[in-house]
Amino acid sequence: MQDSVYPNCSGYLLLSNTGLLGIVCLCHSCHMSVLKFCEHAGLYGINPVDAVQMENGETIAQWTNLYLLKFGVR
Repeated sequence: MQDSVYPNCSGYLLLSNTGLLGIVCLCHSCHMSVLKFCEHAGLYGINPVDAVQMENGETIAQWTNLYLLKFGVR
């Protein structure tokens, strides 16, 4: 996954058993929230689920609507 505005910041999306999303950034191997990942990339004052994109170009918001709701995660 990459941040759409700062493409050099990437990581792996994590979904906890409680349904919370997080990201492990590749540059420091640190687990962080999506908001913290955006701040780590230098982005402030944005909606993080609209700023972070999956490899296929979907934002986290789009991915959540398509996949998580299908499996009953809210």
